[in-house]
Amino acid sequence: MWIIIASLLILGCLIYMSVTLLGYTGHASTLSARLKDLELIILHKSERLEDYRIRAEQFQGSVPILKQKTNLLTQWIGALKKQKAQIGKNPRPDGATAKERDAAVRRGMTAVTKRKS
Repeated sequence: MWIIIASLLILGCLIYMSVTLLGYTGHASTLSARLKDLELIILHKSERLEDYRIRAEQFQGSVPILKQKTNLLTQWIGALKKQKAQIGKNPRPDGATAKERDAAVRRGMTAVTKRKS
């Protein structure tokens, strides 16, 4: 009787160990597949990071140029505002501009008639 109980106990232990080993190997295989996927993801992200670093270096080279252009544009805006303020202070009467316009038209007409002749 003792031999039957001992053999059943050993058989039970062997079954338990085999089921546990199969479970661990199945879990290990899914983990190894997941590990490969994660390695590919890390590789892809490191390539993207390198591309971003290259682009950042390119943009760092263009930053001084953009700052220079911005400074020139702000100076130009300041000059235009100053010019507008000067024009606002010294408005020309409409008659003077009309006279100047008429004189310019007359000069143009005489120049055209001289060319035709």
